[in-house]
Amino acid sequence: MITIKNLSKSYGKTEILKNISFDIEKNDKLLIIGPSGSGKTTLIRCLNKLEKDYQGEIIFKKKNIKDIKDELLRKKIGMVFQSYNLFPHLTVKENIELAPSKLTNANKEELSKKTLKLLKSVNIEEKINEYPKNLSGGQKQRVAISRTLANNPEVILFDEPTSALDPESIKSLVKLLNELSKKATIIVVSHDMSLIKSFASKILFIDKGKIIEYGTKEEILKSTNPKIKKFLK
Repeated sequence: MITIKNLSKSYGKTEILKNISFDIEKNDKLLIIGPSGSGKTTLIRCLNKLEKDYQGEIIFKKKNIKDIKDELLRKKIGMVFQSYNLFPHLTVKENIELAPSKLTNANKEELSKKTLKLLKSVNIEEKINEYPKNLSGGQKQRVAISRTLANNPEVILFDEPTSALDPESIKSLVKLLNELSKKATIIVVSHDMSLIKSFASKILFIDKGKIIEYGTKEEILKSTNPKIKKFLK
């Protein structure tokens, strides 16, 4: 579904990603792990062109993403940000409907029905008229997920989705991620090692901008690479 070929990315003289190549298959549940500053977030930001000044190729469904319009690509490859990026002056309903109202021909009634359906799918429909300031971290995250799902993405990128959640909310999120993976390819950047067993089908371990190992969770858990063994401990 996605092929990354010789991907490199620098900020000034600092090289963040160094000649990375790997494939992502349809409906993969990919967990990207590695030390802080290893390039994990930069990698997923490249996948939907939030970072454009890179070397190499990113192929999505046999097409170079540089040849796909930004708006179209981000409908197909959505992203849920670590800080959620909700508009504080808009209600939950307005946050979710903002992009679809501008990018589609759907009328207000159709949008309202879809918004309610999306919120029900993440069990937060009772918050439809609330403002972000009145929501918990887990609730804000579910709104952000609903907003991404409004575009019917084929791939969803998550940047550190468990970082601000309590243990019960993490369990709830993992259940939701596994449910979403039935319809979309899910790519998660995280430091949360519990996601290896509870979520991942594949794991990409990167360090200092390079792939150290890539494989199934069984392969990574059995890895004899000292860097991986130390990190997993």
